[in-house]
Amino acid sequence: SKDTQKIKNSEIYQEMVGLQSKDKCVPTFILGASKEAQKIFLQYMFEGDGSFSKLEKNTITVQYSTISPKLAEEIQLLLLEFGIVGKIAKVKARDEIKVFLSGFRNIHKFYQNINFSNAKRVGFQSIVEEERLRRENDKGSLTKDYIPFVSDYIRNSINSAYLKRYNFDRYERIDKNLEKIVSELQSASLQKEFLEYVENNYYYASVESCESTGKKETVYSIKVESECHSFVANGMINHNTEARMTKIAEELLNDLDKDTVEFTANYDDSMTEPDVLPSRIPNLLLNGSSGIAVGMATNIPPHRLDELIEALILRIDMPESTVEDMMKIVHGPDFPTGGIIFGRKGITDAYATGRGRIKVRAKTHIEQKGNKDVIVIDELPFQVNKARLIENIAQLVREKHIEGISELRDESDREGIRVVFELKRDAMSEIVLNNLFKSTQMQVTFGIIMLAITNKEPKVFQLLELFDLFLKHRKTVVIRRTIFELEKARARAHILEGLKIAIDNIDEVIKIIRASKEDTEAREALMRRFTLSEIQVKAILEMRLGRLTGLQIEKVESELSELLAIIAELESILKSEDKINAIIRAELVEIGEKYSTPRRTEIVDDYDDIDIEDLIPNEPMVVTITHRGYIKRVPVKQYEKQHRGGKGKIAVTTYDDDFIEKFFTTNTHDTLMFVTDKGQLYWLKVY
Repeated sequence: SKDTQKIKNSEIYQEMVGLQSKDKCVPTFILGASKEAQKIFLQYMFEGDGSFSKLEKNTITVQYSTISPKLAEEIQLLLLEFGIVGKIAKVKARDEIKVFLSGFRNIHKFYQNINFSNAKRVGFQSIVEEERLRRENDKGSLTKDYIPFVSDYIRNSINSAYLKRYNFDRYERIDKNLEKIVSELQSASLQKEFLEYVENNYYYASVESCESTGKKETVYSIKVESECHSFVANGMINHNTEARMTKIAEELLNDLDKDTVEFTANYDDSMTEPDVLPSRIPNLLLNGSSGIAVGMATNIPPHRLDELIEALILRIDMPESTVEDMMKIVHGPDFPTGGIIFGRKGITDAYATGRGRIKVRAKTHIEQKGNKDVIVIDELPFQVNKARLIENIAQLVREKHIEGISELRDESDREGIRVVFELKRDAMSEIVLNNLFKSTQMQVTFGIIMLAITNKEPKVFQLLELFDLFLKHRKTVVIRRTIFELEKARARAHILEGLKIAIDNIDEVIKIIRASKEDTEAREALMRRFTLSEIQVKAILEMRLGRLTGLQIEKVESELSELLAIIAELESILKSEDKINAIIRAELVEIGEKYSTPRRTEIVDDYDDIDIEDLIPNEPMVVTITHRGYIKRVPVKQYEKQHRGGKGKIAVTTYDDDFIEKFFTTNTHDTLMFVTDKGQLYWLKVY
């Protein structure tokens, strides 16, 4: 029906289809949906796999059971959106995981805000209402859910006999006596502060321990416009939230603060942003790029870092190197999902001209299960969605476009992909596999278009051109960084030279300063007497007397001599292209050593397109030709050996005036030759 097709085409169905129970999760759509949608989702989840019970001492619990750790965690997060605290526990006897709710206040929130959807709703309502009435008569224990430190804070702020006598940090007591507590607070600001804690309904989890990792890492805070720098996400308060980049990602930003690239205004002119990043890694080729615009598109595949670094070093050492030289090092794309690339022609075309087409196949292996073959997918082609692939294959099997598969299941886990096809007993694994490659995304064509923008103009680049552009960019970064460091060193040396002059003539400097009525007069006198700049004089006037000790004087002289050596080295770098290339080379070697990774995508030299014969088993056939010219083939295996009294099988049904004239055996891959009564010759494959 149309509704069925609509469901199958929906994002939720596409995301969830093919997942095993242990891999189930809350659909992405639900996580970002409205509270009403989340409520309905939770209602049906608890109706299906949830339960409630009333234990001893009138304790009510609600539980949700699953074997998926991810689903349990996401159910817990959804509950937090409603202010409901769910705790996760594992059942030791089984692989079962439970999200359980306890404490009457927590249970009552679930009852009011979510509840069950159908059959369980009435029974749950009965026990909750019964317990609520019982508690109204002051029967029932307090939960451990409370606002920590609020009692001490308020008692230290005001003098109230009522608040000192009665405990008011438990939520049950607050709910019951809120009006009285607020009236005792007296101060309007204190009332507002207390009510914020109560109305926001926070759950406070105690910190068990805080330990140092022993690692120093760069992190980036998320800026939010709130007084406390906090925000709520997934039902939890995040304060000074940090996003940690991977180590290699930091190489994209290295030296950004050293005037290595140009900055321009952002989209609303509120701040500036870099035109490009001073990346130490060839990110365009490393991570690839894909996009489409009016009249143009780019599709650059990812590559292995080790190969790119080695090729760039070769380009520095041998500027006359060719594409062929590079291809001895850069063997081809290296996709993060692995797979197998068949043929090198497409790679060669792409690197030589900027455009090429490569065939990428899933990596598979064959296992034995009894007397049947089992095909297992270990890796998928780049950007192929596993869930959609499985759904597509299942559809083709149902429609009998692909035959020989008896069962299909997804056994993938955190360790990697494992999609299993159990074959029928008479099915040939190679034939089925070839059909899968021919008819599904287990084999795809990746069209390489090495289009990028340089000097604000789009262009399709060869591999060597991209290498040269990256090295040119690195050369610009190194030169600008060297100039920045040189100016910084010169500025510091300039100040130290002024301090050295002042130290060498300290008595006269002190005499001039003491004789001056104000700073301006002293500054001008020192500038005239010792030919100092305004910056140098400012540093002298701000110098502490402690700098006049012998040790400090030595430090100034030592720092000055070191800076002069650094300045000489930086100036020599700017004058020598060989030194600049040596720095770029050394940095590339360092990157290669730090981030070495194995190749994931296998490249097979020879590739033969799948022929239709590869999809058809080569088996014995019986060919019959009738007197009137009709021809038919029947598999030999249909002619079964029979005992006495057998009825036999009718292989060919003929007209009354027709009969079988020729009868012979052959194979499906053989070729039949036909000669007409006019002497023409035709051929036809038996299949």
